[in-house]
Amino acid sequence: MRFHQKKCEHCGSWTDGKLHNCAFCGGILDEEYKKENETRKLKIPEPPLIKIYEEDGVILVALKRIVQFHQLLFYWIVSIVIYFITWVVF
Repeated sequence: MRFHQKKCEHCGSWTDGKLHNCAFCGGILDEEYKKENETRKLKIPEPPLIKIYEEDGVILVALKRIVQFHQLLFYWIVSIVIYFITWVVF
């Protein structure tokens, strides 16, 4: 019995799933999955901070920077608390 076989999307024949290309037609196996996986790797998540826009005034930008600082401080405190909780529990 053979394991790790995949059906080729191009020719419909079964081939070794560990291969990058189909053994019969040379088509790429799981092409859509690999493209989607690469686009996920390229996305870098941004922290959910308050947005500063170009049309914001000087005072509004200063106030938003203060809010951003407090948001980062809050995230830091939460991460430290989670670290200590997991350190004590496990």
